[in-house]
Amino acid sequence: MGKIYRYKILAFLVIIAFVTATILGIVPIEASAIYQTDTDEISFDENNNPYKTGQVIVGYRGSPTAAEKRSIRATMQLELISEMKSINSEVIKVTNEKAQEALSRLSKNPNVLFAEYNYLANYDYVPNDVRYPYQIYLHYMNASGAWDYTKGSANVTIAVIDTGILKGNTDLKTISASGYNVADSSTDYSDPTGHGTGVISVIGAEMDNSFGFAGVAPESSFMVLRVIDEQGYTTYSDMILALEYAMNQGVDVINMSVSGRSDSTSLKMAIDDAYNSGISIIASAGNESSTMVSYPAAYDNVIGVGAVNTSGELMTFSNTGNGLTVVAGGSAMIATSTDYITNASGTSFASPYVAGLVGLMYAVDDNMTPAKAFNILEATSTDLGSSGYDTNFGYGLINMGAAVEMAASGISAPTPEPVTDTTPPVLTLNGDNQVSIELGSIYEDPGANAIDDIDGDISNDVVVSGTIDLSSVGSYTLNYVVTDQAGNESNIESRIVDVYDGSQVTQDITPPVLTLNGSDRIDVEIGTSYTELGASAIDDYDGDLSDNVVITGTVDVSTLGFYTLEYSATDQAGNQSNVESRVVEVFEYVEEPIETEIVRDVEIVSGSLNKRNTEDTHTISITEAGQLDVDFAYTGKVTPILTVDGQTISGMSGTLNVLEGSYNMSISANSNAKYTVTLTHPEREVPLGTPLGPPEIIIYDDEIEYTLQIIIFAIFMATMTVLFVSREKIFKLLRVNK
Repeated sequence: MGKIYRYKILAFLVIIAFVTATILGIVPIEASAIYQTDTDEISFDENNNPYKTGQVIVGYRGSPTAAEKRSIRATMQLELISEMKSINSEVIKVTNEKAQEALSRLSKNPNVLFAEYNYLANYDYVPNDVRYPYQIYLHYMNASGAWDYTKGSANVTIAVIDTGILKGNTDLKTISASGYNVADSSTDYSDPTGHGTGVISVIGAEMDNSFGFAGVAPESSFMVLRVIDEQGYTTYSDMILALEYAMNQGVDVINMSVSGRSDSTSLKMAIDDAYNSGISIIASAGNESSTMVSYPAAYDNVIGVGAVNTSGELMTFSNTGNGLTVVAGGSAMIATSTDYITNASGTSFASPYVAGLVGLMYAVDDNMTPAKAFNILEATSTDLGSSGYDTNFGYGLINMGAAVEMAASGISAPTPEPVTDTTPPVLTLNGDNQVSIELGSIYEDPGANAIDDIDGDISNDVVVSGTIDLSSVGSYTLNYVVTDQAGNESNIESRIVDVYDGSQVTQDITPPVLTLNGSDRIDVEIGTSYTELGASAIDDYDGDLSDNVVITGTVDVSTLGFYTLEYSATDQAGNQSNVESRVVEVFEYVEEPIETEIVRDVEIVSGSLNKRNTEDTHTISITEAGQLDVDFAYTGKVTPILTVDGQTISGMSGTLNVLEGSYNMSISANSNAKYTVTLTHPEREVPLGTPLGPPEIIIYDDEIEYTLQIIIFAIFMATMTVLFVSREKIFKLLRVNK
């Protein structure tokens, strides 16, 4: 029993030594997490617009059955990813190398209304800048005038489609918010980047709580819909699903501080559905300094918001163009996931100013509608730039007080004169405009597609005139036309159907079919080179005539602008192909800077002094010039003396102006004393959202070192005891053997 007991003591001492060594840093414990961006998930179309790799959106014409949809996918070996029932569309997985081919084939299917890439969008922000006086925008836009009427209503729900929310900030802890993670189909709508939290705080930061700042409509209800991932991207299909979710939950206002470069039939249909259900949609115009407003802000049924400074000048990053409705302050105080308050600029933070204002308008008028909200903004905004509407400022800078006053009065804004629909529908043939069919066979007409700016898809109203006699050789002409509800007649398109006798050689009267290689729209940066993609031309008699394609038009890559190229081909019989056009835009790229914030690092130095150790020294490494704050606390009968580079800190705290470099700190006392020195380093600028980690803690403790020496000595004595006992046993055995 004595031997076992001794071994137990030895094992116990070894464990204590290991734990102590771990605490002192002799045995390191390492934990790390690495996140890598999967760039394979982003591809670019022919115009260099990003889309989700291997994904397209297909919209169906009419009401095909589930079996008919499966048949279309099966024919092309496509896989269903998700459905968007409100717009009769699906997200389909394709082999990315064949995505363009799949879109072309799907577009020719008579049951398909449209087929397009599942484009990506990202949120809009630009860095803080001392040129943008961010603290007076609410006053500049007369927010107090609106608050005389209301600070929002719990009966009005404002949905924010963004990166989610974190409620760690005091200004957001009481916010009334529900939500959903559309991107992951889960209830975890926490914010991975801080962008959504900042956007929501512009609208919903608590008021009158003696902390932080005030939101525009803090007493509203909120719905948080997370669609943007950690890299700042979302797909058009996820935005559509978020719009569907918001409609189903009965929200009143939607803010979308996101921007995409590509127009989309599916996204526009979802926007129109939400608008027609009574939801006001507000979106940021984008931060590319472009003359084209981003999507979805560019759509007619969206209030597109640009950004200005307090002098009424357009901020340099703010996009302009058709679709811009109003402008708002381009900088805002925003909340973070902690109680740190920062400032951010961009149309991302101009848009929630307007969304909050529209929420206030809904709060004072139970009969508010998207059209009425739009009219009130038009009537009450302060005109900037050219007189009346212009594409730089829209209808002008929002006046929150005037807008809410008009909404509360029950007096509707002047309704614009009704626009007479004089625009005819646009009709395009499905399939080729000239086909050949053998005598006695069956002809299935692919029909035509007709879209009207007011009535939408009216393809089912297309009238086809002309007949085909499949029992008689000859050429037959079918004419296609449609009329909208206002009586405007579309363009007339014709299709020639040649009925031939397969047993006889027929004359070549069929023109070649020409298709563009690549997109019909290409963006080229100014000063670079333009690579011609050409076109393919196939003739039923002469075969491949691609080398004979004639291109008219030129592209000047040294001058900004739009250039049109036309492509055609002629076969040996003199039949000219269809003429296709490609638009090349020569643009100037403006790099968007990174948003930053100001932080201060904290370093904590603690230790103990006694008669054996009367002084501790520590090197302070300063990375940025500025103000070093020193806070000093101690226990003991004698006040330790604290100096930094020979300068004594009097009292319990002090401030030093320091430059970049190293500084020696000394703490001394001739009696027992314990101390803690908190060093708050000068301000430094880091990218917004950079994790700083906990304060660095340095311990100088002579007592710990002395305790460690005792433990090591105890281990040594225990080891010697074991060896001594073992030696006695061996000697006793040897004497017995003799």
